[in-house]
Amino acid sequence: MKSLLFGYKKSLFCFLGMMLCTLPIWAQKTPSSLLETIERQHTLEYTFADAFAGQILLATPFGKSQIVNAAHAQLLNEVVPMRVELLYSVYPEAEKYQKNQQQNLNLQRLESLYALAPELFNNPQVEWRIIAQDLDQIKTPARDLFHGFVIYYRNKNTGKKR
Repeated sequence: MKSLLFGYKKSLFCFLGMMLCTLPIWAQKTPSSLLETIERQHTLEYTFADAFAGQILLATPFGKSQIVNAAHAQLLNEVVPMRVELLYSVYPEAEKYQKNQQQNLNLQRLESLYALAPELFNNPQVEWRIIAQDLDQIKTPARDLFHGFVIYYRNKNTGKKR
């Protein structure tokens, strides 16, 4: 009886250990899951947050998905990312485009970020936002707006946000 109970405990312990090891896989976000689950926010004019002094900008050209300053992603090794915002522009004349191709473009942009920094997608502490800069009310041409990712962070050495 005692050896049977020991075998049961050993099996239960191994099962729980396996479950804990796979937990990070379950928590991992993918570019497509983020795009499907995050509600888009709209703004007339994006302003960089004052609460964070630490910002890493990873720019993508208007209408493109490639991150042009990919070397800046190396800075993520030295900081604790807190929030990632994907910024893009929308305008009424391209409503059909916005619904179809913009979704694909944003997915490609998220995939570009994932290729550079998959750890952002695995970190449950990172808050994600997708922000559309609405050109309906402003006169700024879409090409002049920032498109890409703003990553807000704090230093690893301190608890203070930079």
